[in-house]
Amino acid sequence: MRLIALLFLPFCAAAQPSFEWEESEYDFGKIEMGVPVTHTFHFINNGKDDLVISRIITSCACTTAEWPKQPIPPGGHGSITASYSAIYFGNFRKLFILAANVPSSLVSVKLKGEVVRKAMLPKNRTTATRQ
Repeated sequence: MRLIALLFLPFCAAAQPSFEWEESEYDFGKIEMGVPVTHTFHFINNGKDDLVISRIITSCACTTAEWPKQPIPPGGHGSITASYSAIYFGNFRKLFILAANVPSSLVSVKLKGEVVRKAMLPKNRTTATRQ
């Protein structure tokens, strides 16, 4: 009986949903304090079952996230929009933990950069949002 269960296990794992990210970490470089920044992380469900994100846990109150509430079918595309509003100067690294129905159950994406005074930003910076 154990042999049958062990032989069946790889087929069960293959039927599960899976994230394939274009990128899982984004570096804003230098940003201005108090000006929210946003980045959209894109993914594909490369598994064989619907992918469902039940919630996203952020690393602090200065971060927010938006995600698809409907299931992503196999081969379907989705995105996570992560935002950060800096309240301190210096380097930052913000973690967004996704609870989903994937084998590892928890998946994460990250934002990072450096918060500086406006005078230290490049003169051609026109927006804080990067997609």
